[in-house]
Amino acid sequence: MNKRFWLKIQMILLTFSIIICLWPKGTFSQGLEEAKKLNQEVVRLYQEGRYQDAIPYALRSLEILGKALGKNHPSVAGFLNNLAALYQTLGDYGQAEPLYKRSFEIYEKALGKDHPNVATSLNNLGFLFLEAGRLDEAYQIFKKRGGGSGLGRYYLAKGYYQEAEKEFSRSLKWSQGKDFIIAAHIGLGLSYEGQGKHDQARRHFQEGIGIVEEQWLTLSPSAKKCFLSGKVGAGFFRLEPYEGMLRVIFKEKKKGYEKEAFQMAERVKGRIFLEMLATRQLKGKTKQDDDVLQEEKSYQRELATLQKRIEIQEDLLAKDTVKEKEPLRKNIKKLQKEFQQKEQQYASFIEEVKLKNTELASLISPSPEPIEKIQASLDQDTTLIEYYTAKDRTYAWLMTKESLKAFSLKADEATISQKTEEIRQTILANFSPQERNADPHIILTPKSKAPTKGKTANPGENKKRFLESSRYLYQEIFAPLEKEIKNKKLVIVPHGVLHKIPFAALTDGKKYLVDSFDLSYLPSASSLTYLKKKKPSSQKRLLAFANPTTDYVPLGFAETEATTISKLFPNKGENLYKTDKATETCFKEKAQGFEVIHLATHGEFNELQPMLSGLLFSKEDQSNDGKLQVYEVFGLDLPLAHLVTLSACQTGLCKIQGGDDLVGLSRSFIYAGTPSLLASLWKVEDESTAFLMEKFYQKWLNEGMSKPKALRMAQLEAKEKYDHPYFWAPFIMIGE
Repeated sequence: MNKRFWLKIQMILLTFSIIICLWPKGTFSQGLEEAKKLNQEVVRLYQEGRYQDAIPYALRSLEILGKALGKNHPSVAGFLNNLAALYQTLGDYGQAEPLYKRSFEIYEKALGKDHPNVATSLNNLGFLFLEAGRLDEAYQIFKKRGGGSGLGRYYLAKGYYQEAEKEFSRSLKWSQGKDFIIAAHIGLGLSYEGQGKHDQARRHFQEGIGIVEEQWLTLSPSAKKCFLSGKVGAGFFRLEPYEGMLRVIFKEKKKGYEKEAFQMAERVKGRIFLEMLATRQLKGKTKQDDDVLQEEKSYQRELATLQKRIEIQEDLLAKDTVKEKEPLRKNIKKLQKEFQQKEQQYASFIEEVKLKNTELASLISPSPEPIEKIQASLDQDTTLIEYYTAKDRTYAWLMTKESLKAFSLKADEATISQKTEEIRQTILANFSPQERNADPHIILTPKSKAPTKGKTANPGENKKRFLESSRYLYQEIFAPLEKEIKNKKLVIVPHGVLHKIPFAALTDGKKYLVDSFDLSYLPSASSLTYLKKKKPSSQKRLLAFANPTTDYVPLGFAETEATTISKLFPNKGENLYKTDKATETCFKEKAQGFEVIHLATHGEFNELQPMLSGLLFSKEDQSNDGKLQVYEVFGLDLPLAHLVTLSACQTGLCKIQGGDDLVGLSRSFIYAGTPSLLASLWKVEDESTAFLMEKFYQKWLNEGMSKPKALRMAQLEAKEKYDHPYFWAPFIMIGE
């Protein structure tokens, strides 16, 4: 999600439930109950990022509250303030501005000029003006408030860095809460950076990072998800001191700056996933240590289970077919309370471990691996490319076993996002309008027909558009590095939206990257050392599932694909399960006993609730819904697996959150134990996928190629047959 959303996300709807609790007892009880229900829906939609959908419910809640307490009640002002913030999140400043002003007027009249709520409301209006580029109006508000961080932000926007320094210095003296102290350090770092005083800027960015790191150690797993992308104060993100440090490091270019900058980027990238990998594989020095680690895993499992139960209940509540909704609401409230209690217990547990055993605490919350250890994990003929997309530019590093080089590229986050979206649109053009709907599959009815994929209204123009965007990305993020690359094996560590780019299909106009390089991907460079710990097995037995019986379009070529592939393995299809026999229960019972797992099924990616993304198997009964979801995969143990192939749609897609942590099927299978995963970036075409998979396994098993090289050679053959990258470029090799 765009960082701009996270900047505002902290401002919305936080006081809704508190305000409702202030209503007079026994007054307008029916209206109160309706308002509570509406408020629950607003919060749910807000948490899912469906801001536009939340507005009608928020407006209705505001209307009920106004009738109950009067339009000039302070509680109404609170609702107005939060509704304004909701509009601001959507970029609708015209709607937000009068709401902020009305909120300020009510607060000032009811509570007096000196009340904190009056100041907060006025500040919110000032930050709206800053965001809308109305700097002079913002200045008048912040000047009236007597200065501080708001005025400091104004001076930064105007480029008056010495004045900004004074305001943030004052703010640092006044600030008490950690988030406001972090904000003051960020402001000072930016002020000194603007003056070219890099040593002072570095010191304040580092101070801010230090406090963020302290906060991180005490967080529960769910609290970590969006923590780094969240806002602290004065409109700053927690990510800003990290990016500030990167800028200063690259501006100074002191000896060893490449290493320092790389380590800074690794402190952000894939952090939650790295912690999960570390704790899964760790063993303590003593039995007592092992008991503590097991208890920590138990907390994670319990929290994941509670979260899943809440999501199931919320999904039921949203369905029109469910008539009795009050019992569901009560159950959701009960489960949410249990979840909060468990989170508090987990946070206390982590704090206790920190006090008693700092070494063990470092295992539960590990730091990125030293560069020397990452380099030692690389093969002699491999180059690792790591990216970090910042607001104003992109940073890149080339790492080999002996060297590390750093690059500052001009491409900014917004432009890369735009070009990636253009590529995605050319992929979507290969589907019928029906297939482009939110649901990732077509539900068959007696009158429906299987859709014909791969046919666009103008395939020539479609490919031209793809190549234009692909060529731009090639020139901006790869060409500046290319002359320094001496090896044919590339390990790509993307960042942000770059996770959605098919690097194999980037082109200079004459050739694609797949024509020259064997490509694989990692969630972070530090994860390589964990994945390398699993030694490859000489035995390769296949467990395959193909074309399960579902409510969706049958995957006819999937059966042919799996049957053909199974003949290449020693067990010759003995463990191939098709249609009705391809059940979720069967998979869970057998998965831990095989080295290679191939799943030719339907897959779906849930952007709003990524833990509910999954693979579809044949249904059995109520205890088995036939959907293997992300949270369930995290609970699997795959001790023998060395390759899992997800020959399905969108299995490589993940939701980006908390800086660069991704939640999706790919991460869950790696966590479950496989060091290598073959997954897709978009909805795949049945026939071309079957062709690609057959060629991949032939080259890996029969010709002894590495998995990345086997994929590359299979893609080259598919490219000759199918031409458009839509057909041959969706699959990527993730992991070791």
